[in-house]
Amino acid sequence: IDDYRCLKIYELCEQLKLPILMHTGDHRYDYSNPNRLFPVMDIYTGLTVIGAHFGGWSIWEEASERLSALPNLYVDCSSSLPYISSETAKKIVHRYGADKVLFGTDYPMWCPTEELDRFFKIGLTDEENKMILSENVKRLLRIE
Repeated sequence: IDDYRCLKIYELCEQLKLPILMHTGDHRYDYSNPNRLFPVMDIYTGLTVIGAHFGGWSIWEEASERLSALPNLYVDCSSSLPYISSETAKKIVHRYGADKVLFGTDYPMWCPTEELDRFFKIGLTDEENKMILSENVKRLLRIE
């Protein structure tokens, strides 16, 4: 963490209980390596982060193995389902826990209805679907 402005944003979001959505993953670049979340979350233990793309675009399984232990980390499924099998997606959801996964489309990159179709092909339970599609984000954003 070497940018003072980021430190202030993290502090403010932690105090106000506002989650931060971060792009995580991409085997081509280190700046979005999921491992970069560890120092941030070690310092700001009350900060909630949403790791986009199941926590690690293009390195989904590696990211989920490492990041699933972070207590204040949620992930979304954006820009992931076109690239991984339903079986892999289901394994990743279960590794994080369905209560820590959010539905995301990465619109305008992907069509929301097509992403929803891909999501339902994972084969999760009705309860898991409900958590991911609505309940988790309502809890996270404190929406009644």
